[in-house]
Amino acid sequence: MNAHDMDVSNNHSKSPIKIVSLDCWGTILVSNNETWDECARKIANYFCIHNADAIKNVKTISKKINVEFDKNGSEKLIEYSQYIRVKAIIRALGFKPTKVIIDDIIGIINQVFLSSDIPLELIEPRIATALSILKLHGHHIVLLSNSGLIRGKEMRAILNKLDIATYFDEYFFSDELGIPKPSLLIFEEIIKYANIKGIVCQKNEIIHIGDNRTTDYLPAKKVGFKSLLISDGMSINTKNQTKSICHAVEDGWFGDEVKTHYVKAIKELNETYPDNIKYISKYNLSIDINGELIDEDAQPLDIEVYSEMKYGVKSATKLFARQLAELIYLRMPGLVMNPNPPKFVDSRKILVPASGYISLYVQKYLNQKRSLYNLAPVEIIPVRRQNDTLFDYAALEPHTRKIDIFSDLIFPDIDYNSGPLIVIEDICVSGTFTKKMLQSIREVTTAEVTFVYLIKVNDKIRNNNIHVEPMINSRYIKKLSDIEPFIKRGDFLLTRKYYKMLLSSKIEELNCHLDLIPKKVLYEIVHNLRLSREDIYEFLASLISGTL
Repeated sequence: MNAHDMDVSNNHSKSPIKIVSLDCWGTILVSNNETWDECARKIANYFCIHNADAIKNVKTISKKINVEFDKNGSEKLIEYSQYIRVKAIIRALGFKPTKVIIDDIIGIINQVFLSSDIPLELIEPRIATALSILKLHGHHIVLLSNSGLIRGKEMRAILNKLDIATYFDEYFFSDELGIPKPSLLIFEEIIKYANIKGIVCQKNEIIHIGDNRTTDYLPAKKVGFKSLLISDGMSINTKNQTKSICHAVEDGWFGDEVKTHYVKAIKELNETYPDNIKYISKYNLSIDINGELIDEDAQPLDIEVYSEMKYGVKSATKLFARQLAELIYLRMPGLVMNPNPPKFVDSRKILVPASGYISLYVQKYLNQKRSLYNLAPVEIIPVRRQNDTLFDYAALEPHTRKIDIFSDLIFPDIDYNSGPLIVIEDICVSGTFTKKMLQSIREVTTAEVTFVYLIKVNDKIRNNNIHVEPMINSRYIKKLSDIEPFIKRGDFLLTRKYYKMLLSSKIEELNCHLDLIPKKVLYEIVHNLRLSREDIYEFLASLISGTL
């Protein structure tokens, strides 16, 4: 091996990396033989070449001329445009390259490479996950590539079709700059870009990754960047070579935090799920020998805060929502950064459950992250029952209630296959809600569904018939007076559980409670109880009208 290749001065332990520059062909994308065969077939048909070896000959001539231009361009630092290359191919095929013919052949090549019939492919599927994690950890990612027969304009369209265009902050294509690799000038464009964007970084905080020693590795190193060579895997024995961008992440080139995040994400993606479903949860509860609740992951659940959240304490709801938002984009960054935004399925009865508010806040947090990369926002799909009253709902037994709420769900008439679906619930005990919700969703779409739980209990709890929800729902909020301090200071949301407490309270207790809370909250209570018990509704309405 060349001594130059053994130089490990680019070791990732020396300084952080702020800008990641990637080559395209052979590093991100691979052009398959089918694509070249289709180009050759259409060009042969255009020129009415119908002999037995027509496609083979056109393909051989086209690729040979393209390689020669690449080699001459690298040696002489001259950019040979798509127009010049196509002109030479036409002449080599024995035809006069008029402007009309050149434009027609360019159109054929562009159409084939952009066609969905024979799509181009990522070097490996995990690349999208690696790019999304680099973005989530604050790295600027740019694409620096020679153009050849495919111009930068078409390359952007190809990357967009592959759902990875949004990961790149800037593009440097040789046909647009008039500078080919290995010219140092094209690499120095990255430095100019950093200055324009106000990215404070030294040259050794920029890394270029490519599969060609002459046009990628050596010139990037000469400019002063860190440089990483994509190898075929046959001679991986230096710290400045790697098998792919994914292996570069796994090898720690971008830090241990990025590496850990990526490994967890890939583990998640590699797990098999039935029926295109995924399940993730923040807290996984079990019981100890004394029958007390414990968390299997040593992440203690604050039961007091959970109880507050169920009864509408806004700060507690926001806390858990932020935890779930972080869980989602740490475990499944590809879902969060998907150019096709995920949709939240929000199933409500007559009143909003605590999980409904959590969904709203998680949506807000994820959209803040997506807006940084100009990605379309996450939307909420409201799923409702046709007929419902709070009193009827509260009167049902828990198991019957969970079955009954799915009896007449109405799904809006929208495209459910344009992106993955997310269902957020605060707790999963028996799995009845999950099963029924999935059945309802599968009636309208086969899209990927991710169920996100704040709490998931294990089989030991279920098998012992331990009623977890009563143990934690009302552990600290047991009566109306417990929630009053939060209402008075405006740290409050009107949840279904709070309303159920109102309905089960005596008139005297209600009277005292309503005397203490703001009139604005009284208005909301009456508005939402109008379809509930008439005696409560009339009492509240008369109380408010008499006090205003």
